Amino acid sequence: MFKPIKTLSRSETENLIEGAVVLGCGGGGDPDIARDIVDTLFAQGKELRLMNLDDLDDHAWVAILGYVGGGVSPEEIAANQDVPRVWETPILQAAEQLAGHLNVQFDAYLCSEIGAGNIIANFLVAAMEGKPIIDGDAIGNRAKPELSISLTSLVGLSVAPLAATTHYGDVIILDKVSDTFRAEYLCRYLSRASSGRLAVARCPSKGAEIKKAMQPNSISLAMEIGRIIREEKHHKIDKMINVTGGKKLFEGTITKVTRENRDGFVWGDIHFNGRGEEAGKKYHIWFKNENLVSWKDEVLDATCPDLIMIVEADSGKGVYNWGSQLAEGKEVMVIGMSATEPWQTARGFEIFGPKHFGFDFQAKPLSAR
Repeated sequence: MFKPIKTLSRSETENLIEGAVVLGCGGGGDPDIARDIVDTLFAQGKELRLMNLDDLDDHAWVAILGYVGGGVSPEEIAANQDVPRVWETPILQAAEQLAGHLNVQFDAYLCSEIGAGNIIANFLVAAMEGKPIIDGDAIGNRAKPELSISLTSLVGLSVAPLAATTHYGDVIILDKVSDTFRAEYLCRYLSRASSGRLAVARCPSKGAEIKKAMQPNSISLAMEIGRIIREEKHHKIDKMINVTGGKKLFEGTITKVTRENRDGFVWGDIHFNGRGEEAGKKYHIWFKNENLVSWKDEVLDATCPDLIMIVEADSGKGVYNWGSQLAEGKEVMVIGMSATEPWQTARGFEIFGPKHFGFDFQAKPLSAR
């Protein structure tokens, strides 16, 4: 049913993680956890196999895998402090439970987004089952904050049946749901009740259907970005911009970061002072898990669904919005990249434009510059 075209080496996998942090726009899952999983898989002799979309049979069964999560309150974390953890990697059980519910065997898996954690979650399941993941994703070269923000929503591919599992051994089968927005709402509450981490297997489909609801070659793009970061000696950021077709949005130093864990997301703002050609100017990025809107000198500069990526000015490494990476005093470059074409439509802006997040202005596409 499938023809794996590449078995990733350890070096290629590290390239993938580095590139996925960049394309993740600040989110997409913890790269350190991703590296730990990869170390374990290679130590066990497992193969991480990547297949070209062209090699996916129209009759093959595919599921989209990923974690739903974000910021939870201290009270929500405390509610689980005495609950024993049953599964360290519940994404394995999510895929298994969905397959069992449908009485099928999945032939390949598709990443819900491009982010270090969620890509490696797919490779974990595929490697343990001896299957490949497809070179592509269900959003379009980036990470996103909500399950409903998906190319599957644009084309009307059903999110259900859906299987959700937690570290605590819970298994939830959502057999029917009105739409992906309702599914996001339900899964977000399950995530909040589970310390901010819910594994989800969704959109079980045949190959012919999934091909209409995905962005191909995005994993290869992440690998090439990672290769540039790890192997190129000079002009790394310029080379990354060249392969992504991106634009330099700002060069500066992080001066202030605010974060709030609320409603199952991490909300925040990042402020910068300019340097070099941007000396004397200021920049501001608003994020909800991922970077979504930015302003230069208080004038709107870039918006979702376009990508707003922060990279270290010296190394080119992507900056993750959790932990200590997003540190005051860090010198960075902000890079913009145009969203894939399906998002640059009226329906695309409705689902993934700034108005969806409560702003009173329209999207400002980079492609219009």
